[in-house]
Amino acid sequence: EEQVVPLEQGYTIDGNTITFDGATVNQIAQSQQWDKVWGVDVCFRVMYGSGNDAVELCEAHQWVGMRDGCGNHVWSERIVTQPSCEKPGTKKQLCERCDEVRLVPIPAKGHTLDAVAAKPATLTATGTKAHYKCSVCHKLFSDAAGTNEVTAAGLTIAKLVNIAGAKVTVASKAYTGKAQTSAPVVKLGGKTLRAGVDYTVTGNQGTNAGSYVVTITGKGAYGGTAKGTFVITKIASAMTVKATKKKVKIADVSKKSQKVSGALTVKNQSGKVTYALNKKTKKAKATKKFKISSKGVVTVPKGTAKGKYSLKINVKDAGDINHAAKTKTVTLVITVLNSQPVCGC
Repeated sequence: EEQVVPLEQGYTIDGNTITFDGATVNQIAQSQQWDKVWGVDVCFRVMYGSGNDAVELCEAHQWVGMRDGCGNHVWSERIVTQPSCEKPGTKKQLCERCDEVRLVPIPAKGHTLDAVAAKPATLTATGTKAHYKCSVCHKLFSDAAGTNEVTAAGLTIAKLVNIAGAKVTVASKAYTGKAQTSAPVVKLGGKTLRAGVDYTVTGNQGTNAGSYVVTITGKGAYGGTAKGTFVITKIASAMTVKATKKKVKIADVSKKSQKVSGALTVKNQSGKVTYALNKKTKKAKATKKFKISSKGVVTVPKGTAKGKYSLKINVKDAGDINHAAKTKTVTLVITVLNSQPVCGC
């Protein structure tokens, strides 16, 4: 069986002769139909020389080759099986001169892959993983090389699980004066979800005492939101109260009521401080006519007899946003005597 060997060197054509590899041969035929047996016009060629020294020039494809061996076949061909992306095809070749037939394989074409972007899943619809699709055979692959074939089902991302029904527990903390964070515990259907994997969290930080809305947002296989509450509790007031004994002249109190100020010293209060006589003091026969202003000034009523009077006084700190209200009861002793002045220190 003869073969056509492509020329390795350049060639030149001058009129009816062709020169290649230092040899010159004359044209003996031209414009012969390449595939005239099946009537398919593939291309035309021009023959130069004859026998083992023949040269072919395909005018359409600009291909030049010389014949090697005996037989001097002239092949025409047709496709028997078209090649696919993965399987080779076959073509049948027929010699126009001797009717010899041979089958020649046609290489597989390989896949023509287009990248398909991922489509995220939602609460109401499934999603699709990123993949590659052949535009010819429509097969699906997970890699750009087309070696790992996958199914549409294998690329499907399930609908997101709604996190709205999750139980969100956030531990409370006491006020410290500094920013604080409390990590929530999120459970859904008996399963404890993972922060950063199954959800993200916002609102679980605060400085002042109060309630903060914590928002849990689904992530990964979860979607939707759930709510919780982070509480920073108030702390007790640090208020202290000191009562200082006071003395009043009977000569003064016999003429009119006497006001005694500076008897109560309050420190470290958080809010507004108010004063009130204790119920026991109000009911006691000896002290029921004593009074105290909201600012802590005690009034000794006119006509109070000489003696020592113990007044129980409720001192209240109203507190503030970070400190709870506090009431402290102290005992103030006021003595009414003959010779001692009001200051009575």
